Amino acid sequence: MKGSLLQGTLKYAAARGLPGVVNFAALAVLTRLMSEREYGVYALTVAAVSLVYSFSLQWLGLAVLRLLHVPGRSRQVFLGAIIRLFLAIVLPVAVAGAIIGAFGFPQLPTGLSIAAAFLFIGQAWLDLNLGLASADGDPARYGRIAALRATGGLTGGALAAWLGIGPAGVVGGIAVGWLATGFITFSADWRAALRVPSDRPTRNEVLHYGIPLAGTYVLDYLVSSSDRLLLGALVSSSATGLYAPAYDLCQQPIWALMMIINLAAYPLSVRAIEQGDPNERDRHFRQHFMMLAAIGLPSATGLAVLAPSVSALLGPAFADTARRLIPILAGSSSL
Repeated sequence: MKGSLLQGTLKYAAARGLPGVVNFAALAVLTRLMSEREYGVYALTVAAVSLVYSFSLQWLGLAVLRLLHVPGRSRQVFLGAIIRLFLAIVLPVAVAGAIIGAFGFPQLPTGLSIAAAFLFIGQAWLDLNLGLASADGDPARYGRIAALRATGGLTGGALAAWLGIGPAGVVGGIAVGWLATGFITFSADWRAALRVPSDRPTRNEVLHYGIPLAGTYVLDYLVSSSDRLLLGALVSSSATGLYAPAYDLCQQPIWALMMIINLAAYPLSVRAIEQGDPNERDRHFRQHFMMLAAIGLPSATGLAVLAPSVSALLGPAFADTARRLIPILAGSSSL
């Protein structure tokens, strides 16, 4: 299993390479085309969308990772249950979110609420497809979807920012890029799944496994991402605009490296659990933990030391704040 984990990690490292570079480019471009306040409104919108997603649909992707390859069950039947649950949740939540945003927060532009609803749909669909590729142990498909998502989002968001449309335009541009990626990467798996009759036992199994995880994801979100919402509510959107790029500058490289290991390790973890060998399972978990520690801690240290150089990636209005925040944020991002 050691060789398998190392090989899988190397494959996913290649798959995540281009999206990682594009995400860095997005930070550099958007912080040069947007003011602190505009970036703050954009960051707060993305954080709000992520909060809704973590509560409503993130559990579904984990159900795919855990249950896709359960022995003795048809793949199409399982994916048929997944896509029906997805459609039953994503559209009502998106519509409700747009209405609440438009009428519950009159100080926000109506276009921003609509753009956020489409961003939610794009994020949920692409994350589901990335989870399916990961469950199948297919780094090439995972990398293709991730690369198209990153480049599509950057292209749409940067174009809107360059045209001066404002935060609503940037969110909408990214949403268009993500939805286009979802259309391009719509796989034969989903087409076949939609033709399979609904299977209640499979749907109930997915719900029984996944729904309890929704609360866990909300708590994880509150720990990792609620800082932006709190900063926006207690200080200002401009303060969030200065803080968010510095946080992303730390989070993206550290989490990307650790996610590469997780992507390779998770299918192996499921296999070890299904085999029922406690010694093999414990050995795999120890190896997984040691690889995460070996990557995360040195990466955080390096970012903290190189903070003056790394912060120069951002626009001039954001770089000074990032230089002071990166040493603190690098340590927290590795935990």
